[in-house]
Amino acid sequence: MKLVFLAILGLTIALDLTAPAVTQEMVDHINSLGTTWRAGLSPRTIGDVKVQLGALPTPPERRFPARVHYDVKDLPAEWDPRKEWGDRCPSLKMLRDQGGCGSCWAFGAASSITDRICIATGGRVNPIISAEELVSCCSVFHAPLQCPTDQGCNGGQVGDPWSYWHSKGVVTGGLYKDPDTCLPYSIPPCEHHTTGPRPQCADMHFSTPKCVRTCTNSSIVYDKDKQFGDRPYSVSGVKNIMQELVDHGPVEAAFSVYSDFEAYKGGVYQHHSGSFLGGHAISIIGYGTENGTPYWLIRNSWNDDWGENGYFRILRGKNECGIEGNVVAALPR
Repeated sequence: MKLVFLAILGLTIALDLTAPAVTQEMVDHINSLGTTWRAGLSPRTIGDVKVQLGALPTPPERRFPARVHYDVKDLPAEWDPRKEWGDRCPSLKMLRDQGGCGSCWAFGAASSITDRICIATGGRVNPIISAEELVSCCSVFHAPLQCPTDQGCNGGQVGDPWSYWHSKGVVTGGLYKDPDTCLPYSIPPCEHHTTGPRPQCADMHFSTPKCVRTCTNSSIVYDKDKQFGDRPYSVSGVKNIMQELVDHGPVEAAFSVYSDFEAYKGGVYQHHSGSFLGGHAISIIGYGTENGTPYWLIRNSWNDDWGENGYFRILRGKNECGIEGNVVAALPR
């Protein structure tokens, strides 16, 4: 038995990292509630799940100023940018895999930035932004002003990749060993929260890749491949987040993960039971309503055989698990 101690609201709680993250009792309880989502068993332990949760808390003094000048219009009842922009911006349909690394904080940014560049240019430009560079170089060792607390595969704050994009720029980098980009992801894909054809992530824990400033593709010049963003900002308020998505594209957010999230198989998630396990960063891409329940449409970085083909939905308008409390974005320069 391996224990980890969490301090929550002044209480110290011991978690057995070798215990199953989801039990049959939890699944039966959730499915008996008649709630808005479906639960199922997972093969993973609590320790396996925690490795994937790399969103570190952002203290108030490090949060970006909120973008306040929103002209909130008559917003569409639902918004899915894959339907609006998918033909011109294929990145909107790209699912990335963070592998056996707690790099969600970099992936939520890299995928959102990629989409925003394409949308801002009307689909004329669609460079795939490198999660590899953000994971390896956005750190206290290589960019202390922009990324003073980030620890690569051991986690980072969601705002820091956007500060790095603004100040340092980010090169291109596609999926695992993509030969057509500068710095593709070097950690192989794996099965995060289900069984499938890939190796289990629990058997493939990786260290942070080395920060390099040369492209793996020798025909691409690192410095000339850089893409830059304007100054990042926070987005506060449900209507403003919706307007931001419609106007400029996906944003990054972090939320608190409880063990019942590991049981998610589809529907509109809301927390019902289980212990707090850590923070996870994702890309909010849209919104909608199902059977009267409003939701955010989320793109994850755990493969296409997790959740709803790699996506999930979470309750909108109630700051469920803190999903609306730390939303960040920036415009391409």
